Amino acid sequence: MFCIRRLSYIFTIAGFLSIGVISFAIAADSSNLTSSPSSRLNKLYAISKLPIYQSSPTAKDTSGSSCGDSGLFNENLKEIDGPRDVARIGSIGDIAFDRDGNLFFTDEKYHTIRVLSVDGQVMKVAGQSGEYGCNDGKIETAHLFNPYGIEVDKNNNIYFYDHHMIRKIEADGSVSTLAGSSNVMGHLDGVGKQASFWGYQVKITMGLDGNLYVADQNTLRRVSPQGDVLTLVGNINSNEILDGVGRDAKFISINSVQPDSVNNIYLLDAGVVRKVNDKNQVITLPVRDSNVDFCKPLSMALGKNNLLYLGSFGSIRVFDHSGIELRSLVNEHVDCNTKERRKNNKDLGIVSILKADSYGNLYGVNDLGLFQVLDSGEVKILVRNVN
Repeated sequence: MFCIRRLSYIFTIAGFLSIGVISFAIAADSSNLTSSPSSRLNKLYAISKLPIYQSSPTAKDTSGSSCGDSGLFNENLKEIDGPRDVARIGSIGDIAFDRDGNLFFTDEKYHTIRVLSVDGQVMKVAGQSGEYGCNDGKIETAHLFNPYGIEVDKNNNIYFYDHHMIRKIEADGSVSTLAGSSNVMGHLDGVGKQASFWGYQVKITMGLDGNLYVADQNTLRRVSPQGDVLTLVGNINSNEILDGVGRDAKFISINSVQPDSVNNIYLLDAGVVRKVNDKNQVITLPVRDSNVDFCKPLSMALGKNNLLYLGSFGSIRVFDHSGIELRSLVNEHVDCNTKERRKNNKDLGIVSILKADSYGNLYGVNDLGLFQVLDSGEVKILVRNVN
């Protein structure tokens, strides 16, 4: 099963007590800060108790058979934290930002959640490298099992989807499960463990209303802060694209979910952009390509002014909120059939994840690792994959 969890922390910065999942008070004069953001994170998460370099030949289920009988861990993978040019990534499920610009990501292969701090340090936030499990508890002992979707709310609480559960980390540093059960794969609405989730690699987002929105396979579900799960649109048994209201709408497979400035929820469904309004009406946007070079969209982000970014193989395009193309941000002129580049000048590759921060900066994940796209279209690799 999958869980979505929230991470919350308490620490002091420049004389102020901050409560939240990694909440920073960045002073205008950095000389007033007694330590760097990464060192404060270190103290907060007791990261010093965890080795910077971890590897394990086998995965370990610390909570018994309830999590499954196998773990996804490769003995050749080695989790390395530290400065971003030294650190290495296993396999990112999704990324999210806190209000201060720290970039959090789930690392499926290591069963961990990690952060790229604003000062360029990669550190582990939760999970035990090489060990999988579904047991809650203190950060030092709690285990994760291939965490995927991740989101940070306005108070810097972190939620993530983890093996049929939605889980969180409380302000005292403990990991708990908000909804779902690790040993139940289903699609039932309800509160807490009464609810069940179907999907495996599931994306989540935080709505403007403070609720989580979960793209559970071919449905969109809402999870309240109290763990109340309600299916809004779609049907778990559907396998087609059909607009409609509520359960009458149909989806194939949703792999991106993000809200706009008025809490319409945008979805990328098998390469098609769809919008869910406050009446639970599903509308397919007429996204129009101006160039046949562009391949089927694989990832989606919503930025400032509701700009819509679509990532594919060798390209990132920019659209307005209605689906009209404005420009091509990156274009490697890839042959969509052969996947061969006709111009190899960007090295973008497959864009599997896209996300814009609150400042409008665009980040993503490709074959090489975690990257940022500059306004010029230059692709800057921030942290590389381990291989």
